[in-house]
Amino acid sequence: MDPEVTPQASLPSPPPLLPPWAKVLYYLAETVAYGLIYSQYDYGIEMQPAAGSAGDPAVSSWRRFVYTFEDTQSQDPADNQQVSFDIANVTGGVIDPTWNSTDYQTVHNTLWTQIFGPSLSLFSGRFTCSDAKAYIRAFNPYSNSKPFAESGAPDWITNMGVACTGSNGAPQPCSTITEITSSRANWGRCYLPSLSPGAVGTNGRITGGTVTALATAAGGAYSTLFDSQFPPVVPTTSVNKMPVRTLQTVSGVRVDDVIDIQRRRRHKHFVTRVSQPTGALLPADESARVDEQLSSSDTSA
Repeated sequence: MDPEVTPQASLPSPPPLLPPWAKVLYYLAETVAYGLIYSQYDYGIEMQPAAGSAGDPAVSSWRRFVYTFEDTQSQDPADNQQVSFDIANVTGGVIDPTWNSTDYQTVHNTLWTQIFGPSLSLFSGRFTCSDAKAYIRAFNPYSNSKPFAESGAPDWITNMGVACTGSNGAPQPCSTITEITSSRANWGRCYLPSLSPGAVGTNGRITGGTVTALATAAGGAYSTLFDSQFPPVVPTTSVNKMPVRTLQTVSGVRVDDVIDIQRRRRHKHFVTRVSQPTGALLPADESARVDEQLSSSDTSA
């Protein structure tokens, strides 16, 4: 049976038994699907919609921390990689849309010193972390078909210039941090920088030592953030085919030995490409066009 939807309804007060950072955060300002909420989440607090942009200080917003890893062997910025985390700020049991420099630095220090710093040798040495940025994120009202408000320019930035130290590898293979939430279909996934070949065993799987190190690092960082009342969250816009504006807290993290492929990290330009004719019979004009393409395409980019 589908959950009943009650327009313009309000939620009961959340149970006070768990610490504020453990709350499941969600935004349901215009529609509350009671059956869905009670079946998926323990309890939560309401988030207000954005009034046109996420930069409105009255908006209940969160932050997306983005770490850029520059491909030092490519001249195309499109080959750079980004790793992102969604983080909320909870003060007095409610989401706090205001962040100061100390807040940003606290979250950044935790992510860098516990996840990236100890793992640099596991990532391809062709990449250097150039900077870390934080963007304001918020939900639009349900009346807007676009779930997220425009974030605009970063609200915080720090330059890094720290190189990964593993051996060079292909850009697409990587490991991921799976972010476990109450709704199985809406688990989050964080794609880490490209793996060093040394992190992959002869069986084609990520080595057990690498898996353990990444899982331990991510679990420790997320626990530290929770204890500091900066819970990592997974923005969710649909559950069981129903629209929601929800931030789900991360109840656990998981790393496995299966290599993930992030297709958008594929090199945008080729350096070497070789084409060969097949001998297929083509009309004269088409054959001439194909010959021209073959002779002109096998050049370095």
